Amino acid sequence: MHHSITRKRLLSFAAAGALALCAAFTTTTPSFAAGGQSGTITGAVADASGAPVAGADILLSAPTGRYHAHTDRRGKFTVIGVLAVTYTLSVQQNGIVKATQPGIAVDGDQTVDVGTISLPAS
Repeated sequence: MHHSITRKRLLSFAAAGALALCAAFTTTTPSFAAGGQSGTITGAVADASGAPVAGADILLSAPTGRYHAHTDRRGKFTVIGVLAVTYTLSVQQNGIVKATQPGIAVDGDQTVDVGTISLPAS
């Protein structure tokens, strides 16, 4: 009989422990907009005539951090793994800011296409 009581207590403690562990994981796991913590930003850069701008520097800025990229020979860029927050995008050439686009909101596991950013004529 002593064996049976000990066994019941042990199972009771194990069940309570498992329940507490599940509750801890459930309450400490953050939830994010679309299920993920990061997303992707894509776009292109063109000059005033509409021609692609290769080698432009792309800078994404937010209070949580900064990301850099460069346009390819077709003027396109992709920044993967940016945290799900709102960014300001700047396009630079030779260290000079040529265009700025604020308010780019990234949701987790989503791709935001900013379209073509046209640089002003110099």
